[in-house]
Amino acid sequence: MKYFLLPVMLVFSLVLNAQSASYFINEISYTASNPSEKGFEIVGTAGSQLTGWSAVQYHADGWQSKVDDLSNQIIPSQQNGYGTIWYDIEQGGDSGGLALVDPTGSIVQFVAYGPLNGNGILNGALDGLAAGSIPEYIGAVSDANSAMQLVGTGNLYATFFWASTQTASLGQVNDNQFFIPLVIGLQSGSDNTESLTERTYQATAWPNPTTDFLQVRLPELKGGSPRILCLYDQNGRQLIRQQVSKEAQQIQLELGDLSAGIYYVTVFSKDNQWQYEVVVK
Repeated sequence: MKYFLLPVMLVFSLVLNAQSASYFINEISYTASNPSEKGFEIVGTAGSQLTGWSAVQYHADGWQSKVDDLSNQIIPSQQNGYGTIWYDIEQGGDSGGLALVDPTGSIVQFVAYGPLNGNGILNGALDGLAAGSIPEYIGAVSDANSAMQLVGTGNLYATFFWASTQTASLGQVNDNQFFIPLVIGLQSGSDNTESLTERTYQATAWPNPTTDFLQVRLPELKGGSPRILCLYDQNGRQLIRQQVSKEAQQIQLELGDLSAGIYYVTVFSKDNQWQYEVVVK
């Protein structure tokens, strides 16, 4: 499935435990003339360790090309408590894919890249840890000096968007990317939440607490852009990501497979965003 990602200015972020970490793919350089400059970048909270994490590289035909064990790598401090680590990539053509896998074997992020008029785009993984998964297509670079990079402002994957015209940064924060420190998140039902969301979205979610589903009601955006709705756990792991049309006013999220705990529903548009804490029993 392809997603249309929109640049947003982060106003609120998730409440994350200081000892937990949220990692995501931040850059992919696959067309560089110098083989040593071909690679991918993982971003995370500074000082955290990627124990048990791995990245699986895929050819455009869906077959696995390489598995990178990311364990024992410590994220450096580069900007406001965040940093990046660079890894080599084995790219056999002008298209491919990359899956980020957490210590439990779950796919946290799976992206495909390459020109739509080339030798084919990765439509799904046929083997390896991501077998059966369908990637998010993120685009293609324009020349050999460019890389696919996340740009924008925030501290979670959903708050950035992919750009294809920037020069590879090789283990540094990307140009036009700014990480903001973790801040206090919105608490559902509090007076503070209501007053803050009045300045962004007038949105509601119910029932809360819940056991198996959540109704999310959003205002219609007159002349606005489509919205991205995401569900995160307390570790910042993205569990649901879907595009919502500007006309849609109510959607239902199925939560029956989730473990009991606290989760965060976040809705982003080009100019606004809204966040809500949900308790699953």
